[in-house]
Amino acid sequence: MGVGRGVGTTHLTIMMGNYLTNGLGKKVALLELNKNNTYSKIMCRKCSKISETCFEVKGMDFYENISYEDIPKIMASNYHYLILDVSSRYILGRNEFLRSHKKIIVGSLSKWKAQEYLNCFEDMQLKSEFPDCQFLSLSNDCEVVKIVRNKYGVPIDQIPFEQNPFYIESNHMEWIKKILN
Repeated sequence: MGVGRGVGTTHLTIMMGNYLTNGLGKKVALLELNKNNTYSKIMCRKCSKISETCFEVKGMDFYENISYEDIPKIMASNYHYLILDVSSRYILGRNEFLRSHKKIIVGSLSKWKAQEYLNCFEDMQLKSEFPDCQFLSLSNDCEVVKIVRNKYGVPIDQIPFEQNPFYIESNHMEWIKKILN
């Protein structure tokens, strides 16, 4: 779940999907549940169109802007993994996130974007949604990291920079393996 736009959630979901599909040979679907229309920008002439809302890239199936009614049908398909690309601001995505087996929250700890993460912490703390969530960030400002640790007691791991999530470096594969376990 991303706490705001441009924090790296879609990039991370593609890295994870690529690792599971092309590294481990698993059948993976990435589900866009955030109303950002980001997947439509991914679709290219090298993609294989599967249906009106689904296309395939490098063995991964991308489902664009799915609705609640689509989820059971996708879950009943022969996928080993479903990776949700959700936003904390979109209630359907947030509800599905809370039902997920593995909960990863992505935000930015750069000074100009950290407030979105801090707002998410406040909101989750009020609803007691903290347990079993893993927190990640592409950028970490030392002062902001210190504030988060002191105020919320939450460790936030840094996402390694990967230029292209469709081609993962071997050292980043090890990092993804660790995150998914």
